[in-house]
Amino acid sequence: MRINEEYLRRNHLHAISVGLQAGITSLIEHLTSLKSTPKWILCQLKDLVERADKVKKELVTHRAEVPQMLEKDININLSESQAMNLFTWRKTHKCKTKETAAGGMLTYKITPTGIGDIIEVSCVCGSKINLTEEGNW
Repeated sequence: MRINEEYLRRNHLHAISVGLQAGITSLIEHLTSLKSTPKWILCQLKDLVERADKVKKELVTHRAEVPQMLEKDININLSESQAMNLFTWRKTHKCKTKETAAGGMLTYKITPTGIGDIIEVSCVCGSKINLTEEGNW
């Protein structure tokens, strides 16, 4: 969820930077036409336009990266051996907590790293199984 909020925030910032840049450009044109505007003010405003352009380019780059991050974080596949280990653990696990119709007995914790995903499944009773396959990293 954090990534979705970050994605929306960056889209919003991009829209603001585009509007701000257009407003500053318009202000520069107006002040230039008024012959009495000091040159240092025009220089500072032009600097602001350049900074806004840099921010806009960075935000465009980040906007393109975020959907790829979302896709990677959502698509997690277990290998055949991981699936068999999980199936065996669920069949042999003796949990004293009664399962409800709503479920929610198991928590799947997936931690992406630069070399592979750490996968751990835990029961509400505290029992856990680590499905991480470090040998495939």
